[in-house]
Amino acid sequence: MLYKNIKKISLNYQIYNKFLSFKIKKINFLEIKGFFGVVSLVIPDFIRIKLNKDKYILYIFFDDTKNPKYVNRVIKQLYNTIIFSSYGVLFCHLISINIKGIGYKFEFDGNNSITVFSGKTLPYLFEVPKGLRVLEKGNLNNFSLGGGNYSRLISFAFKLQSVGKPNKYKEIGIYLNKK
Repeated sequence: MLYKNIKKISLNYQIYNKFLSFKIKKINFLEIKGFFGVVSLVIPDFIRIKLNKDKYILYIFFDDTKNPKYVNRVIKQLYNTIIFSSYGVLFCHLISINIKGIGYKFEFDGNNSITVFSGKTLPYLFEVPKGLRVLEKGNLNNFSLGGGNYSRLISFAFKLQSVGKPNKYKEIGIYLNKK
């Protein structure tokens, strides 16, 4: 695709260059690596990304002649997603999970699986997805879950919460507190 009206946005990551790395795979695939994992982003067709490793700058090129409002919105969302994903792999997204109620508790088998007892006859067994970690196992009623990929983290947390939906009147269920 030829660009008629090329515009450029740059993202300077020189401060975090020792801890954060970007890699472009194929034409429309950006991989961000950090302490807490790897996040892969799919880039739309009308956007090209160039990486200058000497100056630690990520350039985003786009053509806004077709539909400028749409393109600008997508560019802003992509820019914010890159920043948010970079934050996650550098500093870790956290969710605190609490469980309340008679017969409700968590059991941990290392960092690989979580068993949820929800007052019913059979417990629920959940495998912790790759890239997520169980942190701060304070007691059987609460713990923190962390990871670099926010969508995977929130998806797993909602899967855990589906066992016991929160009921604020009876004060039972699984509660999520995003940090």
